Amino acid sequence: MFEIKVDYEKCTKPSGKCLKICPAMLFGLLRTNEEDFMVVPHFKELCIGCRECEEHCPNGARCCSVVRSLWEELNSY
Repeated sequence: MFEIKVDYEKCTKPSGKCLKICPAMLFGLLRTNEEDFMVVPHFKELCIGCRECEEHCPNGARCCSVVRSLWEELNSY
């Protein structure tokens, strides 16, 4: 299971690459004022942990961290 938190200290001028590259399409843009936008993860539960968003981010913003391993997740039932 993965936790999605956008590093807004580094994601100050979103390029939008994470929106285009994410296979789960979990990111969206939110207008913050007349000129600026921010990247917002809408469907966090769909994250597959591929980290393509981080790899392609020109600002080096981290988004994804492992909360529990798949093994822990499967054995919790």
